[in-house]
Amino acid sequence: MVGLTPRERKQQMKRIRNLEFQYVIASDLASRGIDIEGVSHVINFDVPNDIDFFTHRVGRTGRGNYKGVAITLYSPDEEHNISLIEDRGFVFNTVDIKDGELKEVKAHNQRQARMRKDDHLTNQVKNKVRSKIKNQS
Repeated sequence: MVGLTPRERKQQMKRIRNLEFQYVIASDLASRGIDIEGVSHVINFDVPNDIDFFTHRVGRTGRGNYKGVAITLYSPDEEHNISLIEDRGFVFNTVDIKDGELKEVKAHNQRQARMRKDDHLTNQVKNKVRSKIKNQS
């Protein structure tokens, strides 16, 4: 939409909303403020340095009563940002591409499941302690 006049941009958005395109590719800047119902998938070509951009990107899918899938392609040097995103509660099902096929990375996914279970148990303990403190007051 870069380089389009406001009128042309509005026409293109109308075509997008009318589902005249099967795919829409947008930069972070272009996607700001776009609210299109029924987006089923968001594919991130990279992991943004600003984690809020990630939240904004994946927030394009699964709105309302719709389900959505966000796929993020990343390289090993972006693992730190993936960890920061996971710290915000996002859960990744990690796969590698080997010999042209997707292969689940079980160790990573098992670690994520353990961390979620540990968080759940920690919250249960905290709630019990709070309840006891409240009852003793």
